[in-house]
Amino acid sequence: MSGLEYVVAYDPLAMNVQIDSPNGKEFSNVWVIKKQDRAKRAGQEDQITGLDFYYVVGDAIYRAPSVAKIMTNR
Repeated sequence: MSGLEYVVAYDPLAMNVQIDSPNGKEFSNVWVIKKQDRAKRAGQEDQITGLDFYYVVGDAIYRAPSVAKIMTNR
């Protein structure tokens, strides 16, 4: 397979992450999605280029800022 793909980079349910809340322990609902480009190379492993990261909190999807954007706004 080659082209643009989205991969679940962090699944809080698979990691069994629990956080403290006013109602006791609850599972985290923050997911991380990685957008990447995959290129096939004959006889070698695929070349993967990371493009973006997104995080999902509840029903909202946010694009994670780049390191350069964070450093320029500090």
